[in-house]
This record gives sequence, structure tokens and C-alpha cells, in this order.
Amino acid sequence: MNNIKAIVCDLDGTLLNSKKRISKENIEILNQKQQQGIKIYIATGRGADAFNLIKGVNVDGIVLSNGMRVYYNNCQIYKKTLERDKLEVFCSEVKKVGIKLGIYKQIEENIPEKINNDVLEGGVFLYDRIPAQFDKLFVELENCKDKEYIEKKLPDEYYIIYTRDQYAFIMPKEVSKCIGVRKMLQQDRLDMSQVLMFGDDETDMELIKESGIGIAMGNALEEIKDFADFVTKTNDENGIEYMIKNLEVGKRE
Repeated sequence: MNNIKAIVCDLDGTLLNSKKRISKENIEILNQKQQQGIKIYIATGRGADAFNLIKGVNVDGIVLSNGMRVYYNNCQIYKKTLERDKLEVFCSEVKKVGIKLGIYKQIEENIPEKINNDVLEGGVFLYDRIPAQFDKLFVELENCKDKEYIEKKLPDEYYIIYTRDQYAFIMPKEVSKCIGVRKMLQQDRLDMSQVLMFGDDETDMELIKESGIGIAMGNALEEIKDFADFVTKTNDENGIEYMIKNLEVGKRE
């Protein structure tokens, strides 16, 4: 597997175990591979809280909020925000029929942001009024009718990512995890054929398909497993370490 020059890991359900921690075994294998010259990237739907979760892992770059922000060598190289003017009507109509809506805005360093006290699980902030610009918009789906409704009301310049936990993320069409990873690869003059990707949910599907080797976790959705090149052990069984060792990634002949 000498052609693999970068390893990309999703967080929840992939690099993070069910306790939302990264095992010692996974930390050690990723840091070892980085020392051998393999680039280590993270691609997650999480916001800035991801930086705390990956402490101990030496990463070269990270994609946040499914591609809305991209950091390389601790410097932000890309940022896209959602805009109130384009989504206010959609949000109003969604809330009007009782569909739960969540908004997350990454608080910039030294820039105070006033938020209310309503916080959803996972640290996503709910605003009394939609900010002019923000990083993440999602709705909680309770049934098929909710899905049909938001698809009907969504403006043309956006698309929807569905997750296994019944949430739907509203994304600009020019943004995705895969596009974010490509931006990091450009910094290292690499391409997708040189990527080993680990994922478990629908937000990882494009990366699983486009990477040189796409790996589905043992706990991944069945449709993710169907498109993956290999299926590894679960996120509670050090599936990342297991597959990297078995594929002998970075091993010199």
C-alpha cells in the first residue's frame, strides 16, 4: 500500500468510540503513520469542538461542519457560511409546522457572540433570532412527511445530507466533506487516489466512493458497506488500527 499518502478519518462512529474518545491504539497508529510521512486528515460534521476531541492525534488538516471550514497546519484555508437572507424563509416555514431546527455558529476568537441558554445535545446553539451568518443548519426528522416537506421548501442552491440519527443537514451545493479534503490534498500536492478513507455514515459516502481505498467501519450503515472497498472492525474495536495494520499502509518494500 505504498501508493497511500494520506489517511482521512471521520470522527463520530469512526475514530471516536461510543464513549466519544479516541483509543490509545488508534492514536498510536495514526501518529506512527504520520512519522512515516503519511498525511493525517480529519473530516467531520462537528464544529470547533472537534479540536478538543482529537487531542493526542497529530493531524495535518481538518474539515469541520461537513466542509464549511477547512484548516491545514492549524491555519484556516477555507470558510463558507450560511446566510440568513437566503434561508430565513425556509427556517420560518420549517418551524411553523413544528419541525425542530438547530443552528450552530462557530464563535471566532476575540469576537463575542450573544446566544441564549438553549443548547441541544452536542453543543449546538439555538438562537432566538437567526444570525446574519452561521456555520451549520439542521432539522430533526420525526417521519417521512417531514423529509418530504423540507425537500419541497429547500432553496435550489442547497442540498440535504441525511444522517443515521434522523437529522438532516442543509448544505450549500459547493460544499462537502469531499471538497474540503480535496483542498487539503492540494496543499500537499496529492490526489484522491492516494487517500485511505474511514467512515460510517451518509456524510462519508462521497469520500468512500472517491478515495483510492474506502473503508467502512463495522458499525457503518449497510449502504456505506456496499460502496466500500473493505469493511473493518467497529469503532469500539479499534477498526482503524486493525485495517491500517492489515493493509500495511506506508510499509516500505
